[in-house]
Amino acid sequence: MKQNFSINDSTPNDFSRKVACFESLCYQYPSGTIPEDPFLQELKSIESHTIDEENLFNRILAYYVLGLAYCFLKQSKLSPSLSYYSNEIVDKEIFYYRKSLQAIDIVRQEKIVALYPVSQQTEYKVLKLLGNAYDLSGCFCESAVCYKKALCISPNSPEIIGDIGYTYSQTHAYYPKEQEPFVVSWAKATLREAMKVPPFDTGLRQIY
Repeated sequence: MKQNFSINDSTPNDFSRKVACFESLCYQYPSGTIPEDPFLQELKSIESHTIDEENLFNRILAYYVLGLAYCFLKQSKLSPSLSYYSNEIVDKEIFYYRKSLQAIDIVRQEKIVALYPVSQQTEYKVLKLLGNAYDLSGCFCESAVCYKKALCISPNSPEIIGDIGYTYSQTHAYYPKEQEPFVVSWAKATLREAMKVPPFDTGLRQIY
């Protein structure tokens, strides 16, 4: 298939600017610099928009930002030490990340060159966050798949390598007892590898 150099799917518009403003609100929400009600109102406004009728640029970013919004809601309302096998906030976060990845897949399939930079940058962030969301919902295999795909984009990311190690460490109980020690060793080896790649997160050492 020939490369597609059309700019129709990559041209920002008024909705693009609305999504960008909402992304800024998302990053302000955890610090408490904006009240929850305006944040939730804008979230519902973006959700009610017919995003699937927008161009691919907007679909990639809007679905990513919606997932991000639910990620911050999750952090403010749910405990990170528990697994949520059926939770509306986590389910919506996963749903929107997957919608963003679907739009990115179209860019790849149709070879829309103008969207390569934004799609690759967004794909990495979505895969990491989706991996985290799957991890919280107890879907460790899906989580590992996301992290490994993210690692293909950024091979030396200590954060992603560490995430893979944590995922392995949570799955050992699912293996037969004779295999469990090997899975634990695998998890430890992966975490050690993450610590060797600068700059590493010192939290890895503390938790490990």
